Amino acid sequence: MENIIEKLNLSIELINKRKTLQEKVNELSQYNDYLNTPQVDFKIYKANNKITSASVFRVISNVMAVIGVIMIISYYASLAGIFWLVIAAILGTVATTIKKSKYQKYIQQDNQYRSMCQAKFGEYQKAVEELNSLEIYMSNAQVCVIPKDYWDNALEISGYIRNGIAKTVEEAIRLLPPKIKETNNIIFCQNCGTQNTATSAFCVKCGQKLT
Repeated sequence: MENIIEKLNLSIELINKRKTLQEKVNELSQYNDYLNTPQVDFKIYKANNKITSASVFRVISNVMAVIGVIMIISYYASLAGIFWLVIAAILGTVATTIKKSKYQKYIQQDNQYRSMCQAKFGEYQKAVEELNSLEIYMSNAQVCVIPKDYWDNALEISGYIRNGIAKTVEEAIRLLPPKIKETNNIIFCQNCGTQNTATSAFCVKCGQKLT
């Protein structure tokens, strides 16, 4: 009994360490995800970011351009019409300049954030490597006596054994409620922990009746 408790203590310690590493990987993954997202180009930035001042200049520019065209058509290329078109072009340029200025500011901020993400990327990679190495180490039943599919139930399994309800991990697993994965309709065998389809009556590995 003392031997199994020692193994359980080590297993739970490893499982808790894995959980901490998983949380760290999840926290750092946002930086990796951002690095994998391309920068927004100017065309998309303009479409998704409405800049009031630029919009005002653009509206006035379009109105003046229409007036200029009407005057030129009505008065046979009058100077007044050309003047209105020139002013419209200037205002249109101002509107574009405002948007480009805002876009350049966005690019500058985005590059700064990407630099920070790049600095975090090394930390993320290290955490992923540590997590993978730990999981490989824990997959050895001599190291972690709780099967991988039941790592989340480590405390319940330990409780059954510590309280004398079960003598082995296998017995403790049988006492757990059926564990169903709704996403892929999988049920775990209470006897050996093998995955089976939820519609199966018996375990494909050990033949235990599934409940």
